[in-house]
Amino acid sequence: MVWNGARLVSLAVGGVLAELVDVRFVYVLSALLLLAAAAVGFTTRIET
Repeated sequence: MVWNGARLVSLAVGGVLAELVDVRFVYVLSALLLLAAAAVGFTTRIET
């Protein structure tokens, strides 16, 4: 339930941001966040 709410808020923020600035900025920002998440994922050790 919380996950779906967060996805809805994310879509709304992205839409408003695209209207205020430029859709290319939203794509670039999204790509940077995805790369940051990948970097964290690759550098985090999971102890089992």
